[in-house]
Order: sequence, then C-alpha cells, then structure tokens
Amino acid sequence: MKNFKYFPISESQKRWAIYLTDCGKERIPAWYKNYPPSETPHFRTFTWKDGRVLDDYYLVYIAKGEGFYENQKSGLQKVKAGTAFIVFAHEWYRHRPDPKTGWESLWIGFQGDYVKRLVPAFLSPDQPIFALNRPVEFEMAMRDFVEGMVEAPLEYPLSTGGEVLALLGRLLELKEMDEPGSKYFYAVRKAQAHILRHAFETIDYHSLAKQIGVSETTFRRAFLKLAHQTPLQFQLSIRLKHACKLLEETDFPIAEIAQKVGFTLPHYFTRIFKEKVGHSPSRHKDLQTKNH
Repeated sequence: MKNFKYFPISESQKRWAIYLTDCGKERIPAWYKNYPPSETPHFRTFTWKDGRVLDDYYLVYIAKGEGFYENQKSGLQKVKAGTAFIVFAHEWYRHRPDPKTGWESLWIGFQGDYVKRLVPAFLSPDQPIFALNRPVEFEMAMRDFVEGMVEAPLEYPLSTGGEVLALLGRLLELKEMDEPGSKYFYAVRKAQAHILRHAFETIDYHSLAKQIGVSETTFRRAFLKLAHQTPLQFQLSIRLKHACKLLEETDFPIAEIAQKVGFTLPHYFTRIFKEKVGHSPSRHKDLQTKNH
C-alpha cells in the first residue's frame, strides 16, 4: 500500500497562496539497507553524501525511533520521537533514520506566495527543529491529516491549505509553551479570553492579574512575551477592529461608534484610530463607500 501522495496544483490554489503539494508517512526498520526507500520517486531520491534541495517547504514529524537532520545553517542534529523539523525551500539539507533504531515519520509538503511571506517571519533554518514536550496532540493531528490525504482524493484543495496553516500554527504554539519562562502560558490565555469578553469595558488589570494568580508585574511581562503586545494594546486592537466593522457595515455616527467600542471621548477615539489604522474614522467610512 502506497504511503504517500503527490497532488496536482490548480490555478485557484496558486491564487489562494497556500496549498498542499504532497504528504506521506514512512516506516524505516532498524538496520535498514537503503535510504530513501526504493519506492521513493526518482525525482526525490538523494544520497546522504550529497543531500538535496527541494522547491517546496516540508514539515516532518518523527513519531518513533531516532535519526539525523542537517542543513547548512543548523549543522548536524539528532532528532527523536516527538520531534518535528522544517525543510526550507531552496535550502540544502539532508536527513536519515538512525540505523540502530529506524523511524516512523510523517510529512507534509506545502508551497504558495503566502507561505513565502509567512515562513521567514516565524521560522529560520538556524532553528529548524522543534523538540515537543507534549507531542501527543500534535502527532494525532499530523497523523489524521496525512492518513486522510493519502487515502482519499484532494476534495477540498483550498480549505486543505488552511489545515496546513493550522498545523504550522499549532507547532509554533507548542514551541512557545515549551520555551523557558513560558510557564504562564495558560494564565495569559485565560487573561486574553477575559479581555475578549470585556474589551469594551474598563478593565482593572491589577485585579485581573490577581484573579489568574500572578503578580501584576509578572502578568504584564508574561503577556508581552507570549502575546507580543501589552494587555492594553491587545484590548485596543479588539476595540479598533470592531470599530472598523461598524464603520464599514453601519450608518452609526462616529461618536456613537466610539462609545460602542469603549471610548468616552470621540476626539480621543479619532486620534487613536488614525494613529493605529493610518487614517481617520471618517476617511475609513469614505473608503469603504467608494469600494462598494
């Protein structure tokens, strides 16, 4: 039974800008004789000595066993069960199972214009390996996705690109949770949920920190580290997004919209909106009217 599949890419997928190119799984026994295995398509074979360069990006997860991964920037590194690594498009690399253990691996290949912008912003060939302390959930998601795609046709090619994006996002979240100093991950997520529910109200952040069981200083430091913005900036971004929606979809006066999203002073709302969005609320409404 074939354990991999390559997918034709349509013009609509290219316009969608993130799409699945191939995926599969392999089980390499201990003391194997050849790697890659003989059923690997000829255009994807390589030797350990020469390595290879691919046109697509790959997410590879090691479910069992151990092995090695190397690119020109990371150097040779050991990978084991519970580890994921990224293969970067147009970058030389090589990988193989440890002959003493073999391995079971799952992989997805992906590409697109959005991928080309996204990957450099969050991933680097310098640090391509993710040793997950809590890999079970991720492995289940990878396995369900790969096995489903191998066994069935690509019925929903655009939404499949979204599933690839979700897997990458989950990998980055797990990495973030496992980093030193990230023990407050769940506290920050709890705080974000509270802010989302009360975004248009005045929030007492000292009381919120006490409610989730940390000091205010620790809360603000952890929030900035994990959310990449302060609690107030996070709240403000929610208010402004909702304000944009109201400006685009309703005829409410700007002063009323300001009040609905938590600003008591319309002129302060206008100043903050222009500073963060790049133009005034009235200009935003005019632009939406012209576009429709």
